[in-house]
Amino acid sequence: MAPPCQAFPVSKLELHVQVGPDQKVRKTETGRRIDLAKDCELSEMFQYDCVVANPALRDSPVECWPVRRFFRT
Repeated sequence: MAPPCQAFPVSKLELHVQVGPDQKVRKTETGRRIDLAKDCELSEMFQYDCVVANPALRDSPVECWPVRRFFRT
């Protein structure tokens, strides 16, 4: 099972990317701090949040909404 992910606001991303899960400061191969704009490409994907209208009925309609996710690679 994967460890739980910590949630934080996007405004804190620049700070969180600098520290690894072991609480040590991350650096690039050259030893400088990570610059999100320069070192990490912004990517996106869609996931879907779905709800079954009436789970007790076999043919109950399912409603889904797209959830847009952004991440750095």
